[in-house]
Amino acid sequence: MRIRRTLQAAAIAALFVLGLPFASAQDPGTPVLGGIREGSVYLFNPGATPIQVYQGDGLTLPTHLKWTPDGQHLLFLAGTPEAAGYSLMMVGAQGGTAVPIADNLMYMPVAFLPDGRVVYATPGEIGPAQDGSQLPHMTVSLYAQNLEAGATPEKIAEVPFGTGCGGGSPFPMDAIYSMDAGFMGNELTLHMTDRGLLHSVSCVGVGLALLDLQTGQTTGVGEGLARATLAPDGARFAAVRFEQFPAGAGLVTVDLATLAVTPLATSETPDQVAWGADGAIYFSVRQPLEEPLPVTPEQMQMMVESGRLGPDSQVPRYRVALYRLDPASGQETLLYETDEAWAIGRLFTWGDALYFSLIPGAQTWIDGLNANPVDMESRIGFLQEQNMVAPVLYRIPLAGGAPQPVLEGITAAVPHPAVP
Repeated sequence: MRIRRTLQAAAIAALFVLGLPFASAQDPGTPVLGGIREGSVYLFNPGATPIQVYQGDGLTLPTHLKWTPDGQHLLFLAGTPEAAGYSLMMVGAQGGTAVPIADNLMYMPVAFLPDGRVVYATPGEIGPAQDGSQLPHMTVSLYAQNLEAGATPEKIAEVPFGTGCGGGSPFPMDAIYSMDAGFMGNELTLHMTDRGLLHSVSCVGVGLALLDLQTGQTTGVGEGLARATLAPDGARFAAVRFEQFPAGAGLVTVDLATLAVTPLATSETPDQVAWGADGAIYFSVRQPLEEPLPVTPEQMQMMVESGRLGPDSQVPRYRVALYRLDPASGQETLLYETDEAWAIGRLFTWGDALYFSLIPGAQTWIDGLNANPVDMESRIGFLQEQNMVAPVLYRIPLAGGAPQPVLEGITAAVPHPAVP
């Protein structure tokens, strides 16, 4: 109990450092959420105790949470060390225990066909790199299946996919960012549109293609596109375009009928993007600051002795900001900024508000480890360290106003599709 209380105290202290209030409970008027907390999947209902629907095994983490379009079920991927791939798990919106309905999935979100079936990807044989890519090539099979255990899946297409991604960071905030926003901020894309299935072409998450489900033909969309978010009318999507990932990022829109790419001018480099229900495009900024975080000699010695950092390591700092952009007029509005956070992970609109998750900066991590050293050789210690920097979800009214906290310690938050 002492560790848990101290971690909660560290998180609350971080909110005061960020200049934001903290939430003791989820307020009425906010959405039902699916999300991950301490390695397990929960349903978060306003004004109620969170409902655990999947208990993490302490070795692997669930990922890619997604509601069915009718809001009746929450789906997500879960893996075990012995399994060849991920299991597709499903649970009802009222709670209960999630059950597997498919297995051997690859690390990729699911989508839904107009007939209600779920579409998922399974891995194939790995071959040499193709088309000038540096990544090994794999043919991915896409299947459609009814939402029930034991249902027979139908193979609907095969698509080329670049694989072999990897890497790491000494900072747990980067791990949280990847869990919240996808690997290195590039959540893989699998969206059903009126023009076909929009999907990522590699594990990096950069590069998109459109699959015609009638012909099986795949067409590349633009160059260097990532982080796609559909417009409310479904006719376009916004994305970040990289000249060469991770450099040279800019904001664009794409017409799904013509695949024409239109650049949008922004005052700063976009990071995460959401096309809001109000027609505006919202984007976050994550700008490295020139001066690293000042760390006292005592704190640095503790970090070195615990194996977190090298003796010459520098701890980065970021300016994190949030903007609203009118895609028609080009008018841009700054909604929020801070230099005490690591990144914004999740970004979405629901009802009359914009929601964003804020990942605390490195000082919160250092203070947490200083107060409560954890054993990184154990999975429990790994999760405890990540809990120190778990995101806090905030909301900003679309009409304007200050950010207000919604929920603490939630990663990969997805709102129930029903809106007031």
